Amino acid sequence: MRRASWSGSRPAGCFWWGGRVAARRLADRGAELMDLVHLGPQARTHRDPTRPPPAAAVELPRWKSAARNTLWTVGILLIVPQGLVPIGFNLFGVDPQVRVWFAARYLPQDRQTLAAAGFIAAGLLAIWWAMAIGRRHPTKEGTRS
Repeated sequence: MRRASWSGSRPAGCFWWGGRVAARRLADRGAELMDLVHLGPQARTHRDPTRPPPAAAVELPRWKSAARNTLWTVGILLIVPQGLVPIGFNLFGVDPQVRVWFAARYLPQDRQTLAAAGFIAAGLLAIWWAMAIGRRHPTKEGTRS
């Protein structure tokens, strides 16, 4: 019986402690929280004077934006379902007949891991290329972001 009473007091203690923390936060920052609820998030008015103002970015042309988004998608598809999942299947001993749409699973058993590693490398290259498109795009001041 002692164990049952002790196990019931732990959640009660957690609720009591959580209530105290919430009450303290509300007392300390209640006015700010009510303003946040009523007015919504506001832009900060103070800035760090030692930092230069951020450069305003120019929007990417549509073809660059489409290329970047396509490269991100292809990179993620190459890394996860074509690279990591077949390696996981091989590590956990999934039946070799389970192939579905994992391209590396259609190869002979001894070449599946090598093919999956190649897919991971190609996916990382695609993601790197997508990030490079955004880095090389100029800002309004003519500098590169």
